[in-house]
Amino acid sequence: MQVRCDPVPKNATVSCNSKEEPCLFHIPSDPCEYINVATKHPDIVATTKLLLEMHNNSAVAPGNKPFDPAANPKYWGYAWTNWLDYPQPHVDTL
Repeated sequence: MQVRCDPVPKNATVSCNSKEEPCLFHIPSDPCEYINVATKHPDIVATTKLLLEMHNNSAVAPGNKPFDPAANPKYWGYAWTNWLDYPQPHVDTL
């Protein structure tokens, strides 16, 4: 399904502050996220904040490594893959 957004309505939400005044959108009726409904649904906002806090408290710090040009999807059929499990591509431009 393709979403096509109409011109932004005059009553559209301009910005959100994730900690003080988060946004909540009803995606089925507002897939372009124009109208913030957070004040109408404080219970959903509170539950979501709690779930995010629980997730953040259990998250492990990323162990990212420096950029590896061999990871470029163009060398793997244009798909992101676990490239270190396979022989390195024989490409002179690496």
